Amino acid sequence: MSTLIGTKIRGATRTLRSRKAAPLEPSQRKMVGAKTPTAPSALEEAFALQVRAAKLPAPVREHRFHPTRRWRFDFAWPVSRIAVEIEGGTWSGGRHTRGSGFEADCIKYNAAAVLDWRVLRVTGSMVKDGSALAAVRQLLSETLRG
Repeated sequence: MSTLIGTKIRGATRTLRSRKAAPLEPSQRKMVGAKTPTAPSALEEAFALQVRAAKLPAPVREHRFHPTRRWRFDFAWPVSRIAVEIEGGTWSGGRHTRGSGFEADCIKYNAAAVLDWRVLRVTGSMVKDGSALAAVRQLLSETLRG
């Protein structure tokens, strides 16, 4: 990852922390209503910054892809049917790695596949080392050449 991108990521992370922006826990979301959006995670903001710095087409954030379910992708390029899901808590036992959360994710990603979406599931380390951005760049270039 370039030094400029790394600097911007660290700056964005500091800004989010200083504003005390943190995703709501599921129990908090229920208390305030399911339609209340959660704050983007630091990893999501870092990835968004990478996409902008790389001058890739702007993704749609929190894109609702399913006709009847409320499922959303963290990032989506709907015309190309490419999506990115940032999987947080990989090493800390987050929701995506526990039984019910993992199963719910499988159901969501299978439904996306049935609808012809290509979903890239990426971890924090993949965002930080630039491999998530490289995978998106490759898929977008294949779609544009298509």
